[in-house]
Amino acid sequence: VRKRYGPTPRRFQNQNRLRKARREFMHGGSLTQAALRAGFFDQSHFIRYFKRFQGMTPGQYLRAQERF
Repeated sequence: VRKRYGPTPRRFQNQNRLRKARREFMHGGSLTQAALRAGFFDQSHFIRYFKRFQGMTPGQYLRAQERF
């Protein structure tokens, strides 16, 4: 069903919020501020969704990006 219709509206919204937060903290913003500005309730909520979609925590993601 997902192949035909794409992500659910909630999943689509969360993916966009994660994208926005990721851009912000990749450009030097704090994780907390990035999460709040992207519309997450708090940092733990953001980390939970980030890990679900990226397969790693934001800190692990940052360290992996620094290696390249």
